[in-house]
Amino acid sequence: MSDSATVLRWAVSKTLRSQADRYMDEHPHACFAHNAPWRRTIWECYRIPTPTLTALRAGRVVGAAPFSLLWNPFAGPYAVIGPFASYANVLADDDAIASELLRRAAGDLAKLGIQHLRVRSTTPPASVAPLAERCTPNRFIHPRVDTRVGEQALWNDALEVRARNAVRKARKLGVQVSQVRELRDFMQVIDAGNRRLGSPFHGARYFELLRAHHGERLEMLIATVSGRPAAVAVNLVDRGGLYYVYGQNVAELRSTAANALLIWHMLESACARGLSYVDLGRSEIGSPHQHFKRQWGATDLPMWDQCIAARGETLPDLTPTNPEFSSMQTTWSKLPLSVTRRLGPLLIRGFG
Repeated sequence: MSDSATVLRWAVSKTLRSQADRYMDEHPHACFAHNAPWRRTIWECYRIPTPTLTALRAGRVVGAAPFSLLWNPFAGPYAVIGPFASYANVLADDDAIASELLRRAAGDLAKLGIQHLRVRSTTPPASVAPLAERCTPNRFIHPRVDTRVGEQALWNDALEVRARNAVRKARKLGVQVSQVRELRDFMQVIDAGNRRLGSPFHGARYFELLRAHHGERLEMLIATVSGRPAAVAVNLVDRGGLYYVYGQNVAELRSTAANALLIWHMLESACARGLSYVDLGRSEIGSPHQHFKRQWGATDLPMWDQCIAARGETLPDLTPTNPEFSSMQTTWSKLPLSVTRRLGPLLIRGFG
């Protein structure tokens, strides 16, 4: 075998896992969802297996794909890179290696019953021919605000008038932003907000583990008005940027613009820390989320949503327009909060 030949191996040994982690830490297209602390949180909270397939040349790692194996009531068993994150690319030195990783992963994981692979990436995906696939290039974007210009320039030149007015309104109404110490009020906003949207969500243990494994890089914020929790955000510092990981608000307090003050606090924080950007997460094109995020001077960067058949040629419909999803959301939004709070962590593990 020549030194230039690519060898694909699952990172089973401690040595290869360490090499793969180091490769992912240094790759220019990696994000926090590739990191060991993120994968460790997923394993400890939900016992979701997170095997990593590596590509090696002359003993050196030249590609890595950290899959998580989930089961979804609508799609069955599937594998995804970067569950519970907005996106996570297949990482490789070139497209040919990325293609080899995906084809090999599909073949190996199919033997375990996996039906399909899903990759949400910020770079054009590699071809997996002859495997059946569906790739949607124009459904999602990830808005990103350049904070290198500094706080004053952001406020004066980048923010739209409506964003500045919302921040002023929140301050006038006495909205306060602070670090989350105890999770009770934070989870009150998370649970109620996601029940309203018809979406099962993580429980307190997930956020406790996120905080434990990421330390000072993780920031949990809560905005209150007259002592009432109004909005929350979870942010993560990674690779010179600040990532908006989760956010939620209380519907009846939305008029206080608490969420706007949270976003501005994040931008101020990124400027003060000397970070280069704030990534505002995934948004569907044309959605209210996209319009809200755009007012902060964000640039809409492209995303690709790739679904690859591991067994046969049938690919699930994972879009929000799927009638089965809509039916579940309607039912979920009508359940008592005490029920959704208990069932949410049991169901969310399949919706990575």
